[in-house]
Amino acid sequence: MNTYAVSTNCVEMVIDTGNGTLAVYAPDNPNANCHGYVLQHRIVMERYLCRYLTKNEKIVHINGNKKDNGLVNLKLSSLKEIFNTKQHKEMQSNNMKGSKNHRWIGGIKITKGYISELVYNHPYASTNSRVYQHRLVMEKYLGRYLTPVEEIHHINGIKTDNRIENLQLVGNHIEHLSNFHKKR
Repeated sequence: MNTYAVSTNCVEMVIDTGNGTLAVYAPDNPNANCHGYVLQHRIVMERYLCRYLTKNEKIVHINGNKKDNGLVNLKLSSLKEIFNTKQHKEMQSNNMKGSKNHRWIGGIKITKGYISELVYNHPYASTNSRVYQHRLVMEKYLGRYLTPVEEIHHINGIKTDNRIENLQLVGNHIEHLSNFHKKR
């Protein structure tokens, strides 16, 4: 949604960035992005200070509302001040877990050549809540949990091919070795 704000010297185009903040078209500002926009709260603070802000200077919205860009709601802080607050550390730890982490790929990870998944409350998950995907596929197919001694053999030898038609349930490790990994 585009709106127009009247400043003392011109009419400015204000856009909603989609993440709760507003941006102003100011292509001459050194802090403008590649499209010429600067966050509105930075423009307000720059006009109050009569100088451009540096990249290390951040604006904090005192009441938490990122669209309330009145000068009384804005506080200039350095990155060091922001990162040392208890509130920021709590927010950071909560936002960095699971699907909120920017590196999240669905809880899937390759471990020892096998795909493992993050599965909470699985009775046989590792200490970091991981279960090999081939075990999960077989458990779903059988309709029960596999016991810790039961193993899965990949018929075609490709450890990441976890289609049910490529998996074979084996009773235990010795049976797996003797039937499928015979020395020549």
